[in-house]
Formats: sequence, structure tokens, C-alpha cells
Amino acid sequence: MLLKDRVAIITGGAKGMGRGTAEKFAEEGCNVAIIDIAIDEAKKTAATINKKKGGKAIAIKCDVTSGKQVADAVAEVIKQFKKIDS
Repeated sequence: MLLKDRVAIITGGAKGMGRGTAEKFAEEGCNVAIIDIAIDEAKKTAATINKKKGGKAIAIKCDVTSGKQVADAVAEVIKQFKKIDS
């Protein structure tokens, strides 16, 4: 597992390439925070990861064009996972 015990923020992780990236990171042992404005889709992606991919995921509604929303999302990730890896 290449990313065991790491924490990543995946923007646009609700669907498409972002979802694929989140799932692949989770398969490699990474905990993922799925950041997207499409919160219902993000929650579905997180549920799939939590049930089938072996990782832990959370979904956070965030418009990345808003600095305040990004700061709030980062704070929530740190609250949930205690860190963010680069």
C-alpha cells in the first residue's frame, strides 16, 4: 500500500476523474476528503470508499472559488483526520 495512513484532499472528487482518483488513493491505503459542490454525489463516493475500497473517506461541500469555504474544509479535514499530507 503506497499511501498507507496518508490523508489527501481530493477536489472535484464526487464524480469522473476526481472520483477515480479518490477511489485509487483509498485502495492504496489513503484516507480521503472528497471536496465538491455536488455534496450528494460526494457522499455517494465516500460511502463507496468506506464500504468497498478499504479506505476511510469523508465528503465536504465546498466551492473552491471561496477562500472561506476552502479554509473551513481544510479545518474539517484536520479535525477528522488530524493532518493533511502533501
